[in-house]
Amino acid sequence: MAQRWSTRKKINSCTDLISVCEFFKSKDSNCHTLSLVTGSAGVIPVGYILNKTNYIDRVIFDAPFLDVYESLCDLSQLYTTSDWKEFGNPIESELYKNSILEICPYCNIENKKYPEMLFFISLNDQNVPYTQSLKYISKVNSFKSTANNIFVDIAENETHFGTTIRDRKMVNISKKTFLY
Repeated sequence: MAQRWSTRKKINSCTDLISVCEFFKSKDSNCHTLSLVTGSAGVIPVGYILNKTNYIDRVIFDAPFLDVYESLCDLSQLYTTSDWKEFGNPIESELYKNSILEICPYCNIENKKYPEMLFFISLNDQNVPYTQSLKYISKVNSFKSTANNIFVDIAENETHFGTTIRDRKMVNISKKTFLY
């Protein structure tokens, strides 16, 4: 029961984010450019909205969890079985498999306009393998119908949870520069 509620809540988070973006893009708002910054599993609703709408102009991904379905099916990954508590086990349940496929950013990429994107990934991230981001970028590039840029910052010695103080300052400067 907890898994079904949790998976439904994730879908609701995705549709709630669409409602927020609709407000900012409406005529009642002075928002001309809509940018989002997200990381880890927070990427799921952002990836959902990127696949379903064209509201977002720029997005920054930090250690993004983009291929939710593949990760939850890969028993060699560090957190697969513990993530089943949150998402459900797609290997044993068709219900969870379908729910996860519905919200998985990687599985729902299509031939449409995608925004400019900036990725911060690490070769040593044990929570989210860097290959997820590279797969996602490759698939978006193969389908995207516009020439928006995708930038990637690959760190060698970072973990999932961050950088050194000196490197963090450079990352913050990069993020601000990208957004403005």
